[in-house]
Amino acid sequence: MDKNNYYEIVKNRLQKKSLNQYCSAQDPSRPALKKLLEDLLD
Repeated sequence: MDKNNYYEIVKNRLQKKSLNQYCSAQDPSRPALKKLLEDLLD
């Protein structure tokens, strides 16, 4: 597994864990939090 692939896997797991920890699936702020996490982790 190369570095980029590993980084993407870790980034995706962190995003999912953070989203599930801080808001529910029906939470209206979920898309905004997801976008913020994507921007921070890129």
